[in-house]
Amino acid sequence: MELEAITKQYPGVKALDQVSLQVRRGEVHAIVGENGAGKSTLIKVLAGVIQPDQGRIMIEGKEVAIQSPTQARKLGITVIYQDLSLFPNLTVAENIALGESDEQSTSFISWKKMTIKAQAALDRLGIKLDLNAKLSELSVGKQQLVAIARALVSDCKLLIMDEPTSSLSRMEVGYLFQAAMGLKRDGIAIVFIGHKFDEIYRLCDTATVLRDGQYITSGSLKDFTQEALVELMVGRKLTNLYHKIPVQIGDILLQVNGLTKAGQFENISFRVRAGEIVGITGLVGAGRSELAESIFGLNPPDQGSVSMKGVRIDLKSVSACIHSGLALVPESRQIQGLAMKLSMQHNTTLSIMQRIARSRWFLKPKDERSITEDYIQKLSIRPPYPHIQVDKLSGGNQQKVVLAKWIATNPSVLILDEPTNGVDIGAKAEIYKVVNEMVQKGIGVILISSELPEILSMSDRILVMCEGKLAGELDAKHTTQAAVMKLAVPGINREEDGSKDEVTA
Repeated sequence: MELEAITKQYPGVKALDQVSLQVRRGEVHAIVGENGAGKSTLIKVLAGVIQPDQGRIMIEGKEVAIQSPTQARKLGITVIYQDLSLFPNLTVAENIALGESDEQSTSFISWKKMTIKAQAALDRLGIKLDLNAKLSELSVGKQQLVAIARALVSDCKLLIMDEPTSSLSRMEVGYLFQAAMGLKRDGIAIVFIGHKFDEIYRLCDTATVLRDGQYITSGSLKDFTQEALVELMVGRKLTNLYHKIPVQIGDILLQVNGLTKAGQFENISFRVRAGEIVGITGLVGAGRSELAESIFGLNPPDQGSVSMKGVRIDLKSVSACIHSGLALVPESRQIQGLAMKLSMQHNTTLSIMQRIARSRWFLKPKDERSITEDYIQKLSIRPPYPHIQVDKLSGGNQQKVVLAKWIATNPSVLILDEPTNGVDIGAKAEIYKVVNEMVQKGIGVILISSELPEILSMSDRILVMCEGKLAGELDAKHTTQAAVMKLAVPGINREEDGSKDEVTA
């Protein structure tokens, strides 16, 4: 596949500006860039979701015009989006078979033949799954593998993977990469969109760098150091990404006592002090997000209590939690964090509507706009238009809007659940800068993250969860990734080296 000088412009924004790209058979090609660089727009062009204003698309040497997703599939182009676009109430076999069903010339589908083809696709990937299992019964990682198998059934020649590992455990990432390498051996080309450099260098052969909608360079990953690639992405040197400013830790702000929710977490207790960053980590399914939602009143616990500055909070009321000084940036920005069809301005001020309302029913537009413009500047949100609909923003800029929404409440304690998931390295640096500014003001932060470098570098203390329980507490300055994983993984003898981890936090 070859793209030549692809250009796509929206009102006031040139999303792609003369972008060119070549992907060869059997190659895994990374497309990297900051959020807003044009990666998502490029995917939509290849998928037939949108059409470019200028430029040419060549498939196997022939110029094509991809007018629809159906036409893209007929050309052998398949996209696996972050939301997977699968059918949770159908079986594994049915989901895989649907990759071919839209090519059928009749309305009759032979499910026996489809089951055989589905099994053949799984065998080709070296995957063992129950074909009769409902998709909803599978983990997100296994659902990703079903999506890849469906691409094989549709005679895929070019597979585009958009942030495929964002919700996967390490083991599931391993299965995904094993499947991808199998596709590569079969001559299928893969375009990989991602932000995690260890994964990019592990899987990909080549990379193209985009910045502000423009093509910067392409080449073999062997020719780029990670530092050089980052500099090409952001257009500047980015030193010391995880820069934590030392802060004098103050009095206790938040006290969590014996929080329990059946089947999710058990007997969780810890404190958060003024100016302190308490990291919480663990494997997928350890109960981290469920705990955060419980503290914020979204998932009321069966037992236990939470107090802010000595005053007990009603955990059956989100508004009571907000009024007490709590704020939560949730794990899923698009589902829980934003109203996707509303503007940046409305999203930013949703959490403080009572404060800026002229009366019960009328808002003060000038105040809304002024507050939003302030956060646009503070967080470097792009494009800087308060009235732009948030579903038009890149993932990283959407995350900044969620952050602005909750910082605007002037919280005493801010809970950040996977705040940099799916966010480019430049946006990460900006988010860390904001976190540093908040703790300098005496705000307490709970940082929930599966990225161990982030947890180790940005936290003061680290609480490790394992199967819904606190497995231990570590001093971030004097611990290692290995020590964290030793607590996070079930079944490990944590005292075999003579160490004992204190669980009282």
